[in-house]
Amino acid sequence: MKLASAIAICAMTALTSGAAYSQTFPGKAVRLVVAYPPGGATDITARVLAKALNAKWGQPVIVENRPGASGMIGAEAVVKSAPDGYTLLVGYTPEVSLNKLFFRNMSYDPDRDLLPITLLTSSPLVLAVHPSVGAKSVGELIALAKSNPGSVNYASPGIGGQQHLAGESLALATKTKLMHVPYKGTGPATTDLLGGQVQMMFASIAPLLPHLRAGKLIPVGIADTRRSPLLPDVPTFIESGVARFEFVNWFGLFAPAGTSSIVAEQLNRDVIAVMRQDITKNALEAQGLDVRTGTPKEFADFIREEMAKYGHITREANVKIEQ
Repeated sequence: MKLASAIAICAMTALTSGAAYSQTFPGKAVRLVVAYPPGGATDITARVLAKALNAKWGQPVIVENRPGASGMIGAEAVVKSAPDGYTLLVGYTPEVSLNKLFFRNMSYDPDRDLLPITLLTSSPLVLAVHPSVGAKSVGELIALAKSNPGSVNYASPGIGGQQHLAGESLALATKTKLMHVPYKGTGPATTDLLGGQVQMMFASIAPLLPHLRAGKLIPVGIADTRRSPLLPDVPTFIESGVARFEFVNWFGLFAPAGTSSIVAEQLNRDVIAVMRQDITKNALEAQGLDVRTGTPKEFADFIREEMAKYGHITREANVKIEQ
C-alpha cells in the first residue's frame, strides 16, 4: 500500500512538474539554428518565424547561422545541445534526409537524434531553360532530348542535392539522357545558365523570378502537384504528362531527441498558431514560400516518404558522392 502511494505521488509530481514547465516555457531566449548562410530560403523561414514567436512569447528568439558540410555543422550543434526546447533547428532537406544517402560517417543520425516538430514552409522547383535551347514546354524539351541523346545538359548546385536528383528523376521518367553539370553553389550555376553556358536548371522560383519575368530564362514546368501563384501560367510536370513528378524544397522545425513531449507539443501548437497568422503567411508568400504545418507524426511520415523517393532515384541513377 505504501509502495502504491509512493508511485502515485511520483506520477502526480511528474505531471505537475511537466505542466509547470510548460506554463513557464520559454523562460529565456530561444535559438533557431540555420545550417546555411543568411539570405536563403531556410534563413528567411527562420527569421520570419523568429519574429512571430518573439511577439507571441515575449522572449528573444535568435536566429544563429552555422553553415558548412552540407548542413551537417548546424544540425550537429542542435543534436549536441540540451533537449530542453531552447535550441532548435530550422532544417532543410540535406541535413535531415538526403545526406544519409551519401555520407557513411555522419556524426549524428537524423532519424535518431532529431525530433520533428512541424513542417514550416515549402517551395516548388521550377525547370528554367535558356532561350537558346528553343524549348518552351516540357514536351518540347523531352522531344529535343530524345532526338539528340546526351545533347541536353542541366546545372545543379552540386552532386546529390535535390536539384541534381530532380534532373535524374526527369531523365528516368522520360527515358532520356540528360547531362549533369555540377557547380559549387546555386550562384555560379545561375550565372552560367543566364550566360548560356548550360542549358537548364531546376531551382526555387523566387531567386529566378526576375530573370523569368524578363525573358532571360524560360520556365517550362513546375515540379509540384499544383501551379505556383508566382507563375500561374506555367503548367506542372504532371499536367505535362510526367506522372508523380514532385520536387519541393521544404523547411521544418526540429528539436534534439529527448525533448519532453510536453515541450514538443507546446512548440508544435505555438509555431502552428503563428505560422497561420496573415502577417506571417504574407511575409513568406512574398518570398515564394508556402506555409505548410501539421502534427509531428505527419511531418515524420512526410520525411520518410521523401527519403524513400530520393533513395529510389539514387539507386536507379547510380548517384554517388566521392568521400
